Amino acid sequence: MRRMCLFLFVIPCYPGGLNAQAEVDQTGPIATGPIQTKSIQLDEGISRLGGLTRSQLEYRLAEIDEQLQRLCPISLRSGVGAVGSRTAVGPEAWRSEWFQIELDGASPIDQIVLVPTIWRDTRAGLRADGFPLEFRIVVGSKGDSTGTVVARYTEKDGLLPRIAPLVVPCPSIVASWVRVEALRLSPRLWDDQYVLQLSEVLVFSGQENVALNQNVVASSGMRFEGETRHKRFLVDGFVPYLMDAKEGEKSIAFRKQGEMDDNPNRPLSAITDGRNFHGAILPTRDWINDLAARHKLETDRPLVIAELNRHYSRQASHLTRMTWLAALAIVGIGLTIFIDFIIRSRQLAKIKERFAADLHDELGANLHVIGLLGDLAQDAVDSPEKLKRLLQRIRVMTERSGTAVQFCTNTLDAKGLYTELLADMQRTTQRIMADQEGELRFRGNEESLRRLKPRTRADLFLFYKECLVNISRHSEATQFSAHLEAKPNDLTLIVCDNGHGLVDSPGDGVPPSLMRRARLIGAQVTVTHPERGGACVKLQLRIRKAWRQK
Repeated sequence: MRRMCLFLFVIPCYPGGLNAQAEVDQTGPIATGPIQTKSIQLDEGISRLGGLTRSQLEYRLAEIDEQLQRLCPISLRSGVGAVGSRTAVGPEAWRSEWFQIELDGASPIDQIVLVPTIWRDTRAGLRADGFPLEFRIVVGSKGDSTGTVVARYTEKDGLLPRIAPLVVPCPSIVASWVRVEALRLSPRLWDDQYVLQLSEVLVFSGQENVALNQNVVASSGMRFEGETRHKRFLVDGFVPYLMDAKEGEKSIAFRKQGEMDDNPNRPLSAITDGRNFHGAILPTRDWINDLAARHKLETDRPLVIAELNRHYSRQASHLTRMTWLAALAIVGIGLTIFIDFIIRSRQLAKIKERFAADLHDELGANLHVIGLLGDLAQDAVDSPEKLKRLLQRIRVMTERSGTAVQFCTNTLDAKGLYTELLADMQRTTQRIMADQEGELRFRGNEESLRRLKPRTRADLFLFYKECLVNISRHSEATQFSAHLEAKPNDLTLIVCDNGHGLVDSPGDGVPPSLMRRARLIGAQVTVTHPERGGACVKLQLRIRKAWRQK
């Protein structure tokens, strides 16, 4: 190992790297120092990354960047790199070519490294030239020509493009020879002819390269040993990389002092300080593993970034959709509030309308009756018994008016009010129409009236009461008639008089107070004027299930 370090220093092709050894294989984890992470396989690509979450991808990217900061960069010694060796050139890709390295006896080996021949292409950049697309690595003992396959690769493994060494682990193997068998060749760059070409093959037993300067047998190759592509260059220890360590102090090489050349910063100790111009000199195996690990990480990194960008794009799309949904929700809430406002406004208007109708129809009618009874009481001053009855009726109407005022905002709260609708209508007829001839006639089932809800009974009673008040006040009639007919599903009320008719009513002839009450009850009201004179008010109410008591 001491001899190797000196060789690496004199021939600057194995400089620095990391102090920690980086073990890289095609199926196991990448290890750099204390950090252990599982590398994404290139052949699985995005499909495997697609199973990771955004946070896992972000962690993986940060992990890759952290490890790349600690690994040796891949720097080349020249535009072509170390020469290495190659087999014969031909036009066929699917043909077998091989290199076999004869070791110095049976040796335990645990790692094999293939270093590609690298060219600097002006258009595509640095590229491996003649690296096989499909191949296998076979090891065997002396006398065993078949051997054991320790690794096999196809185009799907995604080894190319690459400029980094390929590290193949093969633990617990004792072998006397190692053979690299190409099954499918790749074309060399300058003439597209197919060839098997490698810069170096290293076979490690621990930290020792047991393939160094050993005998090489090839399936085909250069005819003369003096040629620059001779097979011995496959194991001569030269690789196309420049050891550019990322740690350790730099060391300037020693140079002999002359009379005119004073070099105080270039002491003799620089020859053996274990450093070069770029930093620390690592063991060959550690440095090669660093380069392979960097290739693996740099291959994974754009895949991780691409998958992260897809996640971010989906996230942005989701955010856009959520923004639209939020906007729609806000609009929906606004519409809901607006609709609720309209509904409440209508409800308030309806309450106000009912309040005004109840005050007008109930209290107005009661006050009119009280006035009529007062007039009768004045005429009955000389008749104490009649006067007493009239005053008693005035008292009853006054109490009734007080009850009506108390519950005018909601007549339903007046317990016991209009429970006997027909009887209440008969009493009201007698009170209001005392000076007119006529009566209220009923046809149908009185039980149908009792099943009406209190609000419906109250509205029907107040409508009838308002009809009588209008006749008493405005029609100057002497006769009237009222007919109430109750059927299971509808109800009809007709009130007629022989007065001068409803000449002051709107175009349809229905007084506003009656139209308002009919609207509240949900009934239709019409007015006709018979030829004999007067007017007839007809109310038609279709009884809905909601208007019946359960």
